[in-house]
Amino acid sequence: MVARQAGLGPTTIVPLVVTPQQCVLRVECGNGTTLVAKGAFRDRLRPEVAAHRWAVQRGLPVAPLVEANPGPPEVMLTEWLPGPTLDRVEDPAAWHQAGALLRQLHDAPRPWPEHLEPHPETGEGWQAGVAAQVARAAEDGSLSPRLAQFVSDVVAAEGPTVSALTRLAIVHGDCMPAHLIRGHDRQFRLIDLEYLRIDDPAWDLAVLCAFESSRLDDVLAGYDPAPEEERRLRRLVPARRIERLVRALNWCTDHAQPHLPVLRVLVPHLRAFGVDEPGLSEAGSLGALSR
Repeated sequence: MVARQAGLGPTTIVPLVVTPQQCVLRVECGNGTTLVAKGAFRDRLRPEVAAHRWAVQRGLPVAPLVEANPGPPEVMLTEWLPGPTLDRVEDPAAWHQAGALLRQLHDAPRPWPEHLEPHPETGEGWQAGVAAQVARAAEDGSLSPRLAQFVSDVVAAEGPTVSALTRLAIVHGDCMPAHLIRGHDRQFRLIDLEYLRIDDPAWDLAVLCAFESSRLDDVLAGYDPAPEEERRLRRLVPARRIERLVRALNWCTDHAQPHLPVLRVLVPHLRAFGVDEPGLSEAGSLGALSR
């Protein structure tokens, strides 16, 4: 209905994501335009609409906003981006472009969207926040007791450093490679601004490279930080990557997905922090990790 009100003609609807909380649809319009429609109830979509409008006003690389209806139900229409997501592009130049895109977002000056506040689990709150995620993963069995102890020890050791080095900026919040899509002009744009927040830029880099750590050099080449900032990011990203992987385990539990792909990345990553005991291999064996 919103598409028709916008003068886009008859539509064909293709479901992309449907959950009790929201739905995402591809809308093929009678005038040849293809859009993405996101719908939700109970003000769930309102922060994302506000974030998207702010990004458009600042000239940030996001999918163009076509229409937003406050509802109920709330509906947001954005242009469909026809190209591949970043994880489907092998060219290192694409990852350079992703780094430059994130730098543009992180450097966005104030005023920031009014609904945003510093994330409670950044800076001094980081260690406690990740510890709670580890405890949950251990309780439901996605982390074996031995592996949970290894992760907890690393988080405790890294907590003071994360707290001391954190600086705040606007971050995407869920910057996985699938949330960067190439448009008609071969430039990447961000989608899904639902988790836009105030946090350290290292979080976006950790999420982007969580499952492809070898891409961090390419991303930083595009991000082009000053030497001191690059040292800071390289110090923080590995710790924030552990956070991302533990949160991914809990996401898998919530969505009935297998944990093994995440554990296959988490276990070797712990060795970057000096965890190289025989017990790590034992805790990381497929038999101990699979459910």
